[in-house]
Amino acid sequence: MDSTQGGSGQQNVMKLEGSRNWNVWKFQTSVLLRGQGLYKIVDGTTVKPEDDTQRSTWETQDARAQTLIVTRMTEEVMLHIISCDTAAAMWRKLLSVYEQKSETSIHIVQQRFFQFKFEEGTEMSVFLSKVHEMQNQLKQLGENMSDKFVITKVLMSLPEDYKHFISAWESAPDDKQTYDNLVARLLIEEERIKEKANAVYGVCGKESR
Repeated sequence: MDSTQGGSGQQNVMKLEGSRNWNVWKFQTSVLLRGQGLYKIVDGTTVKPEDDTQRSTWETQDARAQTLIVTRMTEEVMLHIISCDTAAAMWRKLLSVYEQKSETSIHIVQQRFFQFKFEEGTEMSVFLSKVHEMQNQLKQLGENMSDKFVITKVLMSLPEDYKHFISAWESAPDDKQTYDNLVARLLIEEERIKEKANAVYGVCGKESR
């Protein structure tokens, strides 16, 4: 991650590498721009004024916004916006490159979502964040996927070790079967399974001596 000194202190934002981290980068950069009072420059709400004094202020803010955008991307990504002369033009270009709302894009993300499985050795937090990221990608493409659908996907992807967890989850009251509750309980269950495995390993180790 790179860092920059802003009005409210040092801010850390990852570099945009391409479509792989576009959603997270866009979110972080948008928050930073809003914190600096520059987002309306970037989204085109605040346009270049005719008045000389106001125009000078706008140009200063636009230059700051451009700096915040350009210093947070790889050289390869920068080639997409190298001909843009305003922060708003840069933002529009990035949106056009990385948020193509085509049926092909939706199909690709959906395919990845349905094929995605929990792999042995993967941290539960990593697995859940990837599922949530794909849900957000589809939302950006205009394809909303309900939390209940995502919950079903997560449960179907869990390995055999979690079969008792799944039974307990399905027995829980409907108002408790929320995505946030699922995440919290899965992280606890992961720790329980690890502790159980470590205990078994410890016993086997003693018996083999």
